[in-house]
Amino acid sequence: ERAERIALNALPATWASPKGGDMWAHQYLQAVNEINAIKANPHVWQNDGDLAETYGLEPNFGCCTANFHQGWPKYASMLVYRAPDGGPVVFLW
Repeated sequence: ERAERIALNALPATWASPKGGDMWAHQYLQAVNEINAIKANPHVWQNDGDLAETYGLEPNFGCCTANFHQGWPKYASMLVYRAPDGGPVVFLW
């Protein structure tokens, strides 16, 4: 259930927006009950920049924008395996 929750709920929610998946609603760091998404100076994050909570395609690092498409193919590639006798084994359903 955890893998399904991540793949089918959390993954699309990380890049969904009111416009429909255009990545402009993306935040590098998301905080519960966050009241603003601004360039914070000083900021509280030890390893992330002052733009980490702002919205945009690459608010802190560009890796999310470049790698978001890998989630579902990697999930699908882990659904079925081959048993020692050559038959299929469904690992996740």
